Amino acid sequence: MHTKFLIQQINSCTALLKSRQTLYTWILNNPEYIPTLFDIGLNNQHPNQHKAAWIIEFLLVDNLSIILPQLARFCTQFPEIKNESTKRSLGKIASLLTQSKIIELNRKQKETLMETALSWLIDNTKVASKCHAIDIILNLSYDFSELTKLANETIEQQYASSSPAFQIRARKFKQNLII
Repeated sequence: MHTKFLIQQINSCTALLKSRQTLYTWILNNPEYIPTLFDIGLNNQHPNQHKAAWIIEFLLVDNLSIILPQLARFCTQFPEIKNESTKRSLGKIASLLTQSKIIELNRKQKETLMETALSWLIDNTKVASKCHAIDIILNLSYDFSELTKLANETIEQQYASSSPAFQIRARKFKQNLII
């Protein structure tokens, strides 16, 4: 019952801010749907995975602790995300997680997020996802100095041929990086 109704809500959601805010408000008022929202948002086979990810992003930007019951699953499934729009939303969430002073990630979770971010940086991923990847790498740089050095080399190689958004994030990375 919950799944069908939520799928209908997600199907009718559009990229318009008002539409996304309406679904976000509805989810806040019906938190029993949050696990199902994560089921859809982390499912590469679901045709509206990206829409669920939009709402998950809204929820977690507002209150990151909502992820706690879903944290292990999020970290496990994060590397499997294929849809670029979903990567953008979930990449932002991973960036928030890696900078959080409230939510403690274990070593394996940090490693998974770091390796995925490095993969996105190296692969032909859209610029917004690469920017979130740079933030994740910077946030975890103290824990993974060797991978951070590799990321730094990759950023230097891509810098000249990349978009202004990437270049701005790369400069921020360089300014804040301590290897």
